[in-house]
Amino acid sequence: MSSHLDQWLEREGVARWGILESHTKVLKTLLQDKTTAQDAAKELVDTATLSPDPSDTAYRLWNLLFHTAAAFPAHIDHVVRLTLAIRRIPPSPESPNTLSYSLWSHWQDTHSYYYTWRTLRPSSPGSLMGAEHWINFTAFSAELIHHGDEKAMREIGITAFFDLRDALETTLETRARDLSKNAVVTADQSLQTDTIAAAQWVMHAGCQLMQVQNHFFGNRWTKGLSKKTELWDGEPGFSRARWKFWAERFGERAKDVEAREMVKEAACVIRANLGEST
Repeated sequence: MSSHLDQWLEREGVARWGILESHTKVLKTLLQDKTTAQDAAKELVDTATLSPDPSDTAYRLWNLLFHTAAAFPAHIDHVVRLTLAIRRIPPSPESPNTLSYSLWSHWQDTHSYYYTWRTLRPSSPGSLMGAEHWINFTAFSAELIHHGDEKAMREIGITAFFDLRDALETTLETRARDLSKNAVVTADQSLQTDTIAAAQWVMHAGCQLMQVQNHFFGNRWTKGLSKKTELWDGEPGFSRARWKFWAERFGERAKDVEAREMVKEAACVIRANLGEST
């Protein structure tokens, strides 16, 4: 593990989030591949249960894990495996697994935080750290869908839909009009970054997302899935026609974004899953 990551864990884990030293040590050991995700998960769940305030401990620990994935994309796989291993530990009277119970609410809070990346000031001039973390957190979230179960799809898949819709069905003019006055990026940078983030959903979980049906998410999302946009007036929610349209939009955006190969690949993934030639 690099000294940079080690220092970051100390600063973020201990100084910012007030994580127990034992938890930071477990995470370091996992990132060094010196323990398994299953063993690390059991130790974290057991120590969280014994802490004076298990709910507060869960809040702090999930924040550290999610921000680690966003800051260090090379370790996304470690955090995905640890997250799912925690989920798979069954609760018991002695260990109710507070971590698993609060997982999705804390994931949603973190997604909402990174969704505001346009107003997050970078750590140094010229750096789009907020943008990079938004893209990395999306890749991490997509991997949770790819390797997770129906619960992961139900909790995260609906957010994937809205992220894809907002990135691919918004014009530059509309983004410029709606961009927050506190934004630290231009409308063009905002739309480019959201397009790259949308591509993460497709490249990491496209196969799973393209198989899910709208009714899977329940009645409470019917209105949101049915909302028309300035570029889409067709079938609501996920549909074959909409995926085809999104592939076209990725292709168009590939002409403008810096990571054009990544965006072009997303279009190819969609077309391949639709059974169309690329």
